[in-house]
Amino acid sequence: MIETILDWPPIIQGALGSILALVVVWVIGKLANTVSRAARTSVGRRLMREYVYTKYTSHDGLFYSTQGYMVTFSAVLRDIILGLMFVVTALLTGWFSPVVQGVAAIGAIAFLFHGLVWLAPSSRWNWTSGVRKWERISDLETALFGKVSEDTLDFLKQQRRKEE
Repeated sequence: MIETILDWPPIIQGALGSILALVVVWVIGKLANTVSRAARTSVGRRLMREYVYTKYTSHDGLFYSTQGYMVTFSAVLRDIILGLMFVVTALLTGWFSPVVQGVAAIGAIAFLFHGLVWLAPSSRWNWTSGVRKWERISDLETALFGKVSEDTLDFLKQQRRKEE
């Protein structure tokens, strides 16, 4: 094939090289955009996990802890179901395509790992109760939602009054 291309006139070879370079640059740009989007999503998921753990599951009161555990387990179940779908795909396609089986197995491991991450809070999130905890919650709400909720502001005011 290369010999055939070398027999073509130089102008066509140049045009073909330019098109090939354009395609390579376009693919690299798409790949960089995808990686960047995945990194933003990963940071957003980590902030959401910290927010749910800090505000809900480590909070006193039945309503807040129930709400936090519902959010946590719905995220875990979503990832487990997606992981199991990849496992089934790997098992069904393994007999005719080991490549598809390998990709599906890697996808299953990734989703099952994401589910596990939701269940294991970071030790840095173990805020003592008080102003620091509620200031961190307000920072997380600002980063995630663009504003601080009224109940967070109320709890922050209560904690500031307690410490005075």
